[in-house]
Amino acid sequence: MFYDHYLAKNWNDYFSISLEEYAESFYRILKNFSYCLPDKLTMKMPYMIEENWLLSYRDISGIERAVMRISKRFSNTKHPLINPIYELINNYERFEK
Repeated sequence: MFYDHYLAKNWNDYFSISLEEYAESFYRILKNFSYCLPDKLTMKMPYMIEENWLLSYRDISGIERAVMRISKRFSNTKHPLINPIYELINNYERFEK
């Protein structure tokens, strides 16, 4: 997920199309082919689009929200995610390299 953050943050270094345009196109394709997606993804798709998850990854707060969503799925296990956002913040430049 950290790589998603750096890709979104530095998107213009790699692609000529903006991240906004890419996300819009991706969501449109996702909707058009929703019939072949797993049920769980189909149920999450409206939230993904409404909250614009792909674009939100540009900011640490967007990654933090995504981590919180994932950690809720593991709340009944013995090994929940231990706040990885601190790792991202404390090693930001090193991860980006």
